[in-house]
Parts: sequence; C-alpha cells; structure tokens
Amino acid sequence: MKRSARIVAVASMAWLGMAVWAIATDSRSGETTALLAGVVLVVTLWWLLRAADTERRRWQYTIDAMQAGIVLYDADDRLVLTNAEFRSLYQLDDNLSTRGMPFEELLRTRVLRGLVPEAVGREESWIAERLTQHRSEQGRSFLREMADSRWRRITEQRLPDGSRLGFSIDITELVENQRALGAARHEAERAHQLMHDAIEAMPAAVEIYDRSDRLVLFSQRMLQLYPHMQGTTLLGETFEALVRSAVARGKVPDAVGREEQWLAERLRTRGRSSTPRLQQADNGNWYLIYETPMPRGGLVTVRVDATETVRQGEELRAAHDRAANQHALLDDAIESLPDGFALYDSDDRLLLCNQRYREIYEDSAPALVIGATFESILRHGLERGQYPQAAADPQGWLVERLRRHRQPDGAPVLQELPGNRWLRIDERRTRGGGVAGVRTDVTAMVRTRQDLEATAAALQQANLQLEELSATDALTGLANRRRFDTRLAEEVQRAHRYGNELALLMIDIDHFKHYNDHLGHPQGDTALQAVAAVLMQQARRPGELVARYGGEEFALLLPHSNAAAAATVAERCMSAMATLALPHGASPTAAHVTLSIGVARLNARQREGAATLVRRADAALYAAKAAGRARCVIDESSSP
Repeated sequence: MKRSARIVAVASMAWLGMAVWAIATDSRSGETTALLAGVVLVVTLWWLLRAADTERRRWQYTIDAMQAGIVLYDADDRLVLTNAEFRSLYQLDDNLSTRGMPFEELLRTRVLRGLVPEAVGREESWIAERLTQHRSEQGRSFLREMADSRWRRITEQRLPDGSRLGFSIDITELVENQRALGAARHEAERAHQLMHDAIEAMPAAVEIYDRSDRLVLFSQRMLQLYPHMQGTTLLGETFEALVRSAVARGKVPDAVGREEQWLAERLRTRGRSSTPRLQQADNGNWYLIYETPMPRGGLVTVRVDATETVRQGEELRAAHDRAANQHALLDDAIESLPDGFALYDSDDRLLLCNQRYREIYEDSAPALVIGATFESILRHGLERGQYPQAAADPQGWLVERLRRHRQPDGAPVLQELPGNRWLRIDERRTRGGGVAGVRTDVTAMVRTRQDLEATAAALQQANLQLEELSATDALTGLANRRRFDTRLAEEVQRAHRYGNELALLMIDIDHFKHYNDHLGHPQGDTALQAVAAVLMQQARRPGELVARYGGEEFALLLPHSNAAAAATVAERCMSAMATLALPHGASPTAAHVTLSIGVARLNARQREGAATLVRRADAALYAAKAAGRARCVIDESSSP
C-alpha cells in the first residue's frame, strides 16, 4: 500500500508540472497540452494502481497457500494482514472486514466466543497475561491448545518498523507422538520392572544376554551361586569375558589343566542344546544350566542348584556298581523321586511312569499301560469319579485338562482327588515334542491354606460387623454422624462427576429439651426412636440415607432429588409425625411432637462442597425455627 501511495504521488507531481507549464504559455496549445497531460495522468494512475493491486493479490494468494497461520500487526498493534489459514483457525471474517482491528479487541472476541480453552473460568487474568506476552520486546514461541483440541506452535516477532509478525503451525501430531512416546517409555519401564521382579522371585538363578551376548539382567540368586562375582561389574560384560574370568580364578573344576580347550568347547555349544548342561563349581556344588535362545536374539540362562540330585545319582550309580547305562539311571532316578512322574511321547502316549504316579492315581492304575493315550487314561479315571472338580461339568473339565496338558505353559495345575487330597501338576514339553509331568502331593499345604482362608473369612465378617456397628447410632439404629459425613462426601463427589441432583433435609425435634425436662430422659430416648422410625419410613428410594446428626437433630440425604422433591419428602415427614401424634404437653407449638425442617439442594455447577450444602440446609432449619417451628423452609438458592 505504501508503494502504491508513492506511485500516485510521483504521477501527481508530473501532471502538476505539465499543467503549470501549459498555463505559463497562455496559449491554446498550452490548454491542449494540459488536457493531454490530464489524460496521461488518469491512464498512468489506472495502470499503476492495477499493477499494485495485482502485486498485492499475488502476495495474498501466496500467503493464503501456506499451511501456517500468518498475521501482521502494525506499530499500533492493529491488524494489517492475515492469510486464509489464520482466518479459518480464529474464525474471522474476510481480511477486509477485520483489517485495522486492535489485537486486544481480537483477543477478547476469541475469549468471549469460547475459542480459548485454557482461558475458561479466568478470562480477564488470561487476557492480561496474553497481552503482556504479546507486547514483549523479545520475540518468543509457545504451545497452545486450540478450540478444536489441536495443538499449535505460535511464534511472534517484532519487526524493525515496530510492527509484529505472527505465525502458527499445527504440531498436533508431534504433541501426540511425544505423549505416545512417553507412554511407551513408561510401559517399557514397567515391563522391565515386572520382568526384574519375576526373575528375582524365581528359585533359580537367571541371566539375560542381548544379541551381542552381553549381560543385561541377572537375579541376585546368581551371586549366591557364584560368590566370586560379588563386587565386580557384571552388566555389559560378554559371556565369554565372564566365563574366562571364572576359569582364570579356578572356579570351574572341569577346566583346570585344559582351560583354552574347555573354553572353546563351552563357547561352541553355548545356547545350541535344548538339554541342560551340568557343571560343577569350585565349592563342590553342581548346577544345571539351561540356555534358551530368545526369538528376537539374545539368550536366557537359568541355573538350578542340582547338587542334591547329582549326589543322589552318584549314590545310585555306586549302588549298581556303576554299571547301569543312562536309561537305567534315569529309570532309577524317576522311581526314587518322592513325587509321581509320567512321560508321554509326541503322540501323547505313555512312555513311562513311576510307582508313585500309580499310587497317586489308584483308580486309573489299570489304564496306566505303556502306549495308552493320556486322554484314554484321563477318561478311565473320570468315569470312576477320580476328579471331584469335574463333577459339575465333566465334558468341559475334560476339554480344559487336555488343553492344559497338550499346551503346557509352565504354570502349575492344582488338582483335587477324593478325600480332599490335592496335587500340584508341573508339566513341560520335552525336546522330542512329548510331555513330562510331575505330580506333587500338596494336601497339607492346601488344607492349611483352606483353614487360613476360613479364618480370614470369619475375621472379615467380624470386621464388617464391627464396621457396621461403628457407623450406626446405638439408640435409634440410624446411620451415625460418621457414616453420614462419609456418604455425603461420596454423593457430592458423584453429583459433581455425573451432574446428578442431590438434596439434604436437616430436621430438628421442636422443644425437645422441654420434652426431656417434662417427661424424663428415658421417655426422651423413646421419642427419639419413634421419630427415627417415622423418618426411616419416608426414605423410600434406594440410596436415601437417614442419619442421627446429633442430639435431637436428624439428617435425610436424598440423591437424585431436586428441591421440589425434597420438599415433598419433608411434608411427608411432618404429616407422619402429626399422624403419630406423640404427646408433648410442654411444647408451646403444638400438643404433639413436631418437626422443623430445612431443605437445601446442591449447586453442582458451582462445584459446591459438602460443608456448604450442610451450612445452607442448617440455615434453612434455623429459619424454620425462627418462623414459628413445625414447618419446612427451603433454602432460596435451592431452586433449579
């Protein structure tokens, strides 16, 4: 626009010079020349203004095509230029209708139209903060959530002539990605902690190595098995470095005298066998080492103390003059186990089982023949009532037991036998595709747990009864003040969350002190019980609570009730008392016991608290007393 003004000024000066010259000549030719100059001026001005308008439009088209919102304010902080993205973002009319609008006016318009979520509830303070931020001498960038819930990075920069340039870029995807990244990191940390807790809970030593065979996680049990590793840096070390260190210290008896040969063999076979490796430590103990490759690389090593088993095996071999072969040793070892053991092949047919297994499943013993399928053995016992857990749904139980057997996941199965006997079943897949299973008698442990659970259940019931007593008024059987305060807080919170209605009645027996003085405290207690019974009869809907608030004062909490409904309940209470007609000769109000009631409704929109609701209901109660008693007064602010 300034350039157009300069063009017009130059053209005007040229025309003025030609006109002055024409007048000075004072001739007809001078008039002609002046006329010609005027025409030239008009044409020139038209052409120049058109060129300037074309340039302005081209510039406007250019910035309108940009994906960022762009706005320019002059040195007086008035709107000069916006692009389409900015007008759409801030819901402005076309550029011409808003040009010249002060920044503060534009800001207030947006706030009043609810286009600034963070300003809701503190409009003026937010506007003041934003103006201070906008008028800062230094340029700055900041994030802001828009009315459409998308995020923008807004940048404002003062230009040399005092004007201000601002632009905003949609970075919603970046913000969401950052949030997702934070959530993913949190989940990864949680998963890592769970994995760490899990391996620490295992009775065996566990080590996890990454793809480079470097130690990334291990349980403290490993340090117990290998004390020489304590006090050294382990994480990040390769398996080779760790095992070389152990060999160098003489901690591997098998490697003594042939260290390099042993190391080469150990590294060559690492993680390549599905069977555990039995290795002796320098303290004489024996460990079974399971090395399992992970699907995505790395290796999990589990070390189980097998010292006792090895020693039993040595004793067994000595008893048989060290002549038994590996298969005979396995048979003897299985038979010597205190638990039942069975091995099934890849076709789920019985390969072997020990005598203890037959003793455990006495009803199935005739079916325990080599080559019999697990399903046929299971059905044999099922038909003879060997599995009490199957009584309700035999077919369903059979299907689930077969599934757990054929797809063992490492989790033990607890199985009941007749006579309240219990077994723990641990089944694992063999490298040949079969299933090996151990049955351990855990009857004593289960019965102990059953006794503990029964004791815990009885204790819980006693605690519930105690809790109920602690929340009940002993005289009237109503909820006491403690229980009322708890329920009131819960209902207020629920009303705020879901927008529910909530009303409260504060009730007082009129002239009750005169009643006690006139008839005595025992009769007063009887009157309190009678009033409590009347109030309980009026609490007809689920969730409504009648409580003794203190002395002769009661409270009636009415969820999902507005002021009108609460007033109806109050009228029922007073009518019921009139029907009861409990004599009160000392009352200046009536010949029978009457009630004064204050009613208040929760103002959930203003986030009113429980204390405020009680205070307003109590004020309405005092107003009822002041007005002559035996009446109901509704708090003025309780109207919907």
